Amino acid sequence: MSGFPPIDPPPRRSSLARHLSVLSAVASLAATAAVASTLELAVGDVVGDGWQARGITLALQLKETGLPSATVRVETLSLPAPVGDIQGIEARCPSLELGTTIVRCQSLALAGSGRLRRLPKLTGPVEYRRAGGGLRWQIATGGDTAESGGTLTLAGELKDADLRATIAAQELEIEPWVELMRDLLAGSDTASEEVSEAAGDSALTGRLTGELRIELPGDAPARASLEGRFEGLSGYNASGTRAVEALGLGFSGGWRDEGDAGLFEGQVAVATGEIYQEPVYADLGAFPAEIAFGGVVRDGSVLIESFGLTQAGVVEGSGRARLESNAGAGWALAEARVELTELTLPGAYQVLMQPFLADTDLGDLETLGSARGELTIVDGAIDTAALSLDEVFLDDRSGRLALYGLYGDLAWGEGASDEPLRLLWDGGYLYGFSFGSADLAFVRRNDGIALSEPVSIPVFDGALEVNVLELGGSNMNDASAAFDARLSPVDMRAVAHALDWPPLAGTLSGEIPRLSYRDGELTFGGEFRADMFDGQVTIRNFNVRDPFQDGARLRADVDLKQLDLRQVTEAFSFGLITGRLDGYVRELRMIDWAPVGFDARLFTSPENKGRRRISQRAVDNIANIGGGGGAAALSSGFLRFFEDFAYDRIELGCRLTLDLCEMTGIRPEGQGYLILKGRGLPRITVVGYAREVSWPTMVAQLEAILTSEGPVIE
Repeated sequence: MSGFPPIDPPPRRSSLARHLSVLSAVASLAATAAVASTLELAVGDVVGDGWQARGITLALQLKETGLPSATVRVETLSLPAPVGDIQGIEARCPSLELGTTIVRCQSLALAGSGRLRRLPKLTGPVEYRRAGGGLRWQIATGGDTAESGGTLTLAGELKDADLRATIAAQELEIEPWVELMRDLLAGSDTASEEVSEAAGDSALTGRLTGELRIELPGDAPARASLEGRFEGLSGYNASGTRAVEALGLGFSGGWRDEGDAGLFEGQVAVATGEIYQEPVYADLGAFPAEIAFGGVVRDGSVLIESFGLTQAGVVEGSGRARLESNAGAGWALAEARVELTELTLPGAYQVLMQPFLADTDLGDLETLGSARGELTIVDGAIDTAALSLDEVFLDDRSGRLALYGLYGDLAWGEGASDEPLRLLWDGGYLYGFSFGSADLAFVRRNDGIALSEPVSIPVFDGALEVNVLELGGSNMNDASAAFDARLSPVDMRAVAHALDWPPLAGTLSGEIPRLSYRDGELTFGGEFRADMFDGQVTIRNFNVRDPFQDGARLRADVDLKQLDLRQVTEAFSFGLITGRLDGYVRELRMIDWAPVGFDARLFTSPENKGRRRISQRAVDNIANIGGGGGAAALSSGFLRFFEDFAYDRIELGCRLTLDLCEMTGIRPEGQGYLILKGRGLPRITVVGYAREVSWPTMVAQLEAILTSEGPVIE
């Protein structure tokens, strides 16, 4: 919160005036003690509300000619936390005028030691009038321009119980004052951990021009006002979680004491510079911001009765909030209500959303459109959240996902109303799978929302029949989701094109059984079955940890059943093989979507008794994968006149561990393992001799095989 801080001013102001009677006594005593060259007086302790000065001494040095000099020392000044005790404060007056009606020092100099060692020199006139009991002062730093560090002036008047004071800064270089504040906070035994951490921050630089006025009239409410500006404000903390650069901001505020409460108001406007508060970054030159607020402080609570926020091209909003003191542990947000009347994309995405989505698939989007929202907080937790979307476009720059023409009215939380929830879009894509328009209706359930009725979403030339869609949680940390659907037949050619695969024949369909996301974990509630290549692929024990972040970890088991080998080999230009293919991938483990371990085996289905043929090209490719022999004869002799061969069985296995594949086949064969067992005449056999194959090398070989010239499927 900017503006004058809401703290209660000391009510016992008359005690300050009574302490000043010491000056009058000193003046009278000095007039009768001309015979002494030095007069020392132990004043003792002075106590006020919330503060105490102990060990006060006054030394008066009388001269044969001219005015005497004086020094006042304070052994310990005790201030409220987080400052605490300060030792070694001294005020010196080289020429003290002691009259019967006035005590005046034309050039009082304040100095300090210890935690006050960085206190800049402050000098100026101070006078006390005995008759009226009034004290006046105007002390300032020596500089008066930005080149000299600027000026800080402390001026005021105390008369009886009436105090009026001004603190003014003109082009003041703030770095030395920040260093002074660091010393004051870091040396305090009462400073909190947060204050101690702040005290260790790197220096803050910039210039301050402004004025703080304080009025404590004896017969009227106390009041204060503040107005000024910072220019070129720059700095960062030691851990790098907070930073500002070339910040320019103006501020104003006010405070009024109403006895049992304090009223405050303030405004802050930022037009230049950059700010970073992990993880949020904002270029305020591109998105200038203004905030205005007002409220009341009463009985350990701060009520912000109203606030308004405007950030050009990003957000407009208003609201109210209440903070409660936490028994010395700082302030806690008891309740708040925020109404966002306009969220403008792409600014709102860049400033408010992208920092929190940076490590997810939503972290680099092109956006357009607008939205509105409401948020209520009770006891520091979100009670209700609502969002209305108006013609929103989201498009991932990496081509992973997109939504076009998105509209919707969504709300969740215990305090949400019973208004219907809807989400509509014109189209989009997800990891290459394009989908058409949809209209989803939701109902509230527990702490989230759920699809009220099944919906069909066009996908390529098929459809995704969604039976269950549930979303819960208020943020990414406690987000949950459940999804159950069936994919009706989709042309595999469209799927292959979307995934940048070779052309595939046939269709893809299957069940997606209760896919759920909770506590950063994505799992299937059953088996995922997909019909493809005229066979079936089944995924079991599916689990992905942190799927939307870098370093996602996947575990699964995969079974292949009765895949048509002609369709498979034609699609991937491997060389023609007929028959049926079975197989499995057990204990598949992937990190960041790259395999790091599995036990895989592919073999011709023993249940298929149909015709089994294999082309010369397919034999060569199988032999190359296994580092095998037995196929070389195909390129010479009479075997080169045969386009394909009958075979009895094919089997190849790989157990991946630490980037090495331990290879196996049908059975051991001499120094190797049998991969292809021929049948009839001419009979061929392929034996693999590479027991361990580098996984990157095998992947490169497969890529070379699949990208080499082969049959073109029209």
